[in-house]
Amino acid sequence: MDWAVTTHERLTLWEKLRLWTGCGLCIGLFWPLGRLILARADPMAALTLAGRADLFTSWLSVSALMAVAGGVGAVTLGGRRTYSGLLTAAVGLAALNLRFGTVQQFLAAVGVDPVARRSVFAGLIGETILWSAAMSVALVTESLVVRWLGLGRTPPLPEVSQAKSARSAGQTPGWAVGLLATGIAAVVAVVVLSQTLARTDVAWVARKQVYFALGLSFFLASLAASQVLPHVAGFWHLLAPTVVSLPTSSWAWREPVTRIQYYEAIPELPRNWLVRALPVEYLSMGVIGSILGVWIGGRLAATRRAGAAA
Repeated sequence: MDWAVTTHERLTLWEKLRLWTGCGLCIGLFWPLGRLILARADPMAALTLAGRADLFTSWLSVSALMAVAGGVGAVTLGGRRTYSGLLTAAVGLAALNLRFGTVQQFLAAVGVDPVARRSVFAGLIGETILWSAAMSVALVTESLVVRWLGLGRTPPLPEVSQAKSARSAGQTPGWAVGLLATGIAAVVAVVVLSQTLARTDVAWVARKQVYFALGLSFFLASLAASQVLPHVAGFWHLLAPTVVSLPTSSWAWREPVTRIQYYEAIPELPRNWLVRALPVEYLSMGVIGSILGVWIGGRLAATRRAGAAA
């Protein structure tokens, strides 16, 4: 599958139902098996890989689930839309996270000791990379399944043919423009998150609000970046959740204690608003929002080009 080309043709009702079915299958896959694989002694513990004695084995198990989910998404949609396998895998991971505790339970277990908090958040930096790698497994699996099963080999749409011709002629944007698109998406996401992730700096973490804020922020971020740089491959927009999550853990590592009086001794409170979401939440809901933004943004750009040609 060519990740630089995303088919923007409107999905039929039957194809949408197949995509929803794929998401449901992945939820059914992650809900019992993911919990069985990653369960801790504390039933309310947050879904994290950092600090686990079986870190490598747990990551391999999660990656295997992501690979299966990526293949399910590719098959259910028949290769009609790029990143469908990654989308179903991210949906399954987001559903799995609902069976674990929030960042409040995670922080309560750490306590208020600054040294302990620095150590934990330093581990979350590496965890962001691990979750990103698991997402990459789903993306690669989707590509292999589409290629092996010959999915999406119908006569190409005009927009696909034009994109491939432009790439062959060296007219597609390079990696520098791609990184610019990632930067634009990351900045827009942070701005929206700052207004939606929490009511106040000391409010309790509301998981539904966190999920909504992450999905909305990265959806708008990807949509905005695709309109500013319409010829950039959607892959660059999908890097935004990782780009935002990494500095988040770094910031929490450097500033482990809140400056607000009376709240310093409450371990469950995040020390800044960006730390209200764990890396797994940034990567799962962020990728879901980014993919939807890429799809809709590409559809809008294709509609404009069709109108201009007419």
